Amino acid sequence: MKLPEGHRLVRFDEIDSTNSEAARRASAGERGPLWIIAGEQMAGRGRLGRNWVSESGNLFATLLRTYSCPPTALTQLGFVASLAMHDALAAAAPGSEIELKWPNDLLSGGAKICGILSEAVGQNPLSAAIGWGLNVAHAPSSTPYPVTSLAALGHRIAVESVFEQLASCACKRLKIWDDGRGFSVIRRDWAERSAGFGGVVRVEQGARVLEGIAKGIGDDGALLFETTSGRTVAVTSGDVRFLALDAMRSGS
Repeated sequence: MKLPEGHRLVRFDEIDSTNSEAARRASAGERGPLWIIAGEQMAGRGRLGRNWVSESGNLFATLLRTYSCPPTALTQLGFVASLAMHDALAAAAPGSEIELKWPNDLLSGGAKICGILSEAVGQNPLSAAIGWGLNVAHAPSSTPYPVTSLAALGHRIAVESVFEQLASCACKRLKIWDDGRGFSVIRRDWAERSAGFGGVVRVEQGARVLEGIAKGIGDDGALLFETTSGRTVAVTSGDVRFLALDAMRSGS
């Protein structure tokens, strides 16, 4: 498969998790840029430690590479990664009408089609693994939220074709990001493709529930929303629900 210059690729028919493999290789001294892809994951992981159903026929890919930014800037990689996949799908599956949901999901018609998990995997040098899980041939069943796939949207595309687009788009977006120096451009482009901004958002942080009008994302990637009292709140973690998306999913 075609890769950007200087990038390498390792493939597995089956693995526990491509991100876990990236962490192991980083611990062993691998600096990348290295792509790790698998036909199937036996222990795929999503955000907040959730299981990611990883059946054959979908795309499971991780990019391992080093960075020269402060460690705190790695939180911006989820936005870079979701834009890269948005770019890739615009090229590989035109007309799929993909939107971005804070912090790192891609949706079509309110249904999730791709999730992203970025993790720091090394400190000296600073390295991170960015993992993408894209529903290409099918979507998992029994999920707590609506899901879809490229096939369900009418796009019959080989996993390899989508991956080649992703590898190219990720390289371009990371260059724009420039170890955090270009995050203002990433933030602008991400907001233009986002779903739910301007509507009501509910954030659940354990027993604590916050609600307000979603306004955008801050310089650090935090979700900004305005409460009924007029106070602006910045959220960096939690279960986020955009009520307009919930209504779209339920058909109401």
